[in-house]
Amino acid sequence: MSFRSFFASIFKDIDPDEDGVKRITVNEFKKKETEFCVDAYALFTVIDFVASLMSNIELQTYYNKQLKHDKEWHRLNIKPNINQNAKDFWKEFWCKLLYYQEALIVPAGDQLIIADEFTHHPEYAVREDIFESVSRGDFTFSRTFKASEVFYLRYSTVDISNTLTSVMNLYGSLVSHAQEVYASSGGERGVLNVNSAATGPEEFEKKYGEWINKRFKSYFNANNAVMPLFKGMTYTGTHESIDSESSNNINNMLEAAIGRVANAYKVPPAVLKGEVAGVSDAFNVFLTGCVDPLASMLACELTAKEFDQKSASAGCRIKAFTNNIKHTDIFDVATNFDKLFADGFSHNELCRLLDMPEVDEPWANKHYITKNYADATITTQEGGENE
Repeated sequence: MSFRSFFASIFKDIDPDEDGVKRITVNEFKKKETEFCVDAYALFTVIDFVASLMSNIELQTYYNKQLKHDKEWHRLNIKPNINQNAKDFWKEFWCKLLYYQEALIVPAGDQLIIADEFTHHPEYAVREDIFESVSRGDFTFSRTFKASEVFYLRYSTVDISNTLTSVMNLYGSLVSHAQEVYASSGGERGVLNVNSAATGPEEFEKKYGEWINKRFKSYFNANNAVMPLFKGMTYTGTHESIDSESSNNINNMLEAAIGRVANAYKVPPAVLKGEVAGVSDAFNVFLTGCVDPLASMLACELTAKEFDQKSASAGCRIKAFTNNIKHTDIFDVATNFDKLFADGFSHNELCRLLDMPEVDEPWANKHYITKNYADATITTQEGGENE
């Protein structure tokens, strides 16, 4: 949808004047302003919610199928650059990706820098993409970056940023267009009825009108003033009253806007509202529909850029560990974890799942299995002999 079409659709209910120009009143402007603010608030609320949770993901580095807390793990999970810790870094990254539909991370020595602005050249079929004019704050990199040197993600499931841009552009145009409306609404207008007995020759009426305008102007511009009216004069104000939205109406608008944006980002509204009933199931839907695809997309990009084919085939990869997103009460999962321990999970593996400190003892890394389990082929053979 073009900006002109979007603008027209917003104001389709406003009839044009005789000259064909659509003009809005103060009340109409206040209504549209409320709608824009509500939509923007809803969008930023959802983005901040998702980005805050996504920043809790641990990016685990595996070499030859073994988890290692090496220098790369430290850079991804502790301190990506000199000015940001990992929490702030990844929250900013996810906010940019969800809002702008793309995000770029470039290397600067051993540091990772999130780009504020960059130029992405058209995609090539058989050659690497190029990123130029990459900037962060007031600093602009003088070099160009190849696609193999950067981490670049697109999130094109929902083109919501274009809608927001249209709304914000419309809002800016609306503010400019409505400045005069606001100015006039803050002033005073009225009709002065003058009895025919107070009128006179044309020259008298002209001077009398100038005198009246001067007196009323001083009256309107003053904070506190009294305006005397002579016999035969009656003043009636025509100041337009501004309707105020009820709190219930605002809440309904906000709830509907958040619901629309949440659905666009695959976030169940119940999770945002903090509803108790069914929140566990809703959160699982959120993890499956929103978190897991984003986490997988990041892990795939990091693995593809960090490891070549030989290393990846040998078990070198970066995995996004999302269990940290959801709070886990150890007493709620005690029975299930006992089952996992009996099925071969070590003590420290379970500690990592709970985000608890590991035990620096040899026994904590051993694997145990209950004797209730046996080889399926042996069980089948024994059953045949019994028959």
